[in-house]
Amino acid sequence: MDVTVYGGRIDPEATKPMMKKFLQDEVERGAILALVREKGPLTSKNLTEQTNIPQDKVFLHLVQMKRNEELVIVGEDHGYVLYDVLRTPTEAEVTIQTVSNTVLQLAQAKREIETLLVDLKAKDIGKLAGALETFSRSRDKLTKVSIHGSTVAETILSEVEEKIRVAVLLAIRTRAKLPSTRPKVTVEDLTDVDVPSVLEEYKSQMGYAPLLGFGTIEWTHSRCLSCKSCELDCPEDAIKLTPVLRIPEMFEFTDEALDELPINRGLLYKTVKSLATTKPTDNIVLEKESPGFGSVEVDLWLCVACRTCVRRCPGPTEGALVLELKWSLPEVVRQITSQM
Repeated sequence: MDVTVYGGRIDPEATKPMMKKFLQDEVERGAILALVREKGPLTSKNLTEQTNIPQDKVFLHLVQMKRNEELVIVGEDHGYVLYDVLRTPTEAEVTIQTVSNTVLQLAQAKREIETLLVDLKAKDIGKLAGALETFSRSRDKLTKVSIHGSTVAETILSEVEEKIRVAVLLAIRTRAKLPSTRPKVTVEDLTDVDVPSVLEEYKSQMGYAPLLGFGTIEWTHSRCLSCKSCELDCPEDAIKLTPVLRIPEMFEFTDEALDELPINRGLLYKTVKSLATTKPTDNIVLEKESPGFGSVEVDLWLCVACRTCVRRCPGPTEGALVLELKWSLPEVVRQITSQM
């Protein structure tokens, strides 16, 4: 038996079929790659017909080659996915792509300017300035487009440069002299800001995917076991179990909420409530940290809304922590200023 560099033993009879299959797969993938390079985008059906490799194997090879970034998907043909090799665009292709995109932007800006100039009002100056800036940026972009070292339409671009620059400056200066019509918003108005999800055009592809970094962690006292798991797992030290017993809140727990807790935990709360002669109004601050007792506090300035604490919480039902897709700017400002 042969020996590997690590001292292990290899059975030639066992490795021979494996090596044969490996080499066969590499040959088949090489044939697929060569065929796609020669003939352009092909489907698994085309490749099966031209290589005589079984279609199920062709499909497995295509999946592996796409994973290895040897092939890319470029469309479909009669229900079959088209695969092609990665290609470096030529100078002409880059030029055509740049000019096409720029022309589309210019056409949209031109239509907007024509519409605005039919009945130009003060409130439309901002839109007019934006459309003119599109012309300015497009002109600058086109000056960098060249074929065989020569700038495309260099003479025309030079002639319109000064005209576009003056038009943009006039629009911007006019806009600056107009009184602002933007609504006045105070910080206190931004208490419950909805956290946006992914861009609309990507929702169907990604499903539920809120914007990371924003949100508010809500803590439900009656579900909390005070186990400190959230604090230990938080990557930003944004959540802590503080040595404060919120006794008044304990007396607001419903029997249904207590029944969902572990037996000993629920029994503790029921015992405290039954022994009290009057309803307490003050919290109790413990002399030192005591896992199993305390209150959870979240520092919104440090929190990155990663949901680590939400996933880690072992509390009953859905846990004691929930990420609300709301963001309170006043609370964040308060926490920032308190640390200055």
